[in-house]
Amino acid sequence: MTASLEALLAANPFPGLRSFEPSEADRFFGRESQTEALLLRLSQVPLVAASGASGRGKSSMVMAGLLKELMRRNE
Repeated sequence: MTASLEALLAANPFPGLRSFEPSEADRFFGRESQTEALLLRLSQVPLVAASGASGRGKSSMVMAGLLKELMRRNE
């Protein structure tokens, strides 16, 4: 039986070239210590910049890591 394109895309844990979204935080893992470090730094200063080479996951880190954790803590 051939799976539909939608089913295959839903089962794929990687978003391809785009960033992970907060709703995909369950698929974004392995960077918990970096998320905690960002949260700690944000508790000390009002603004933290994510910088690094292109394609290193800065946007995913902020969206699916940091933002999702901030939303979870404020529920």
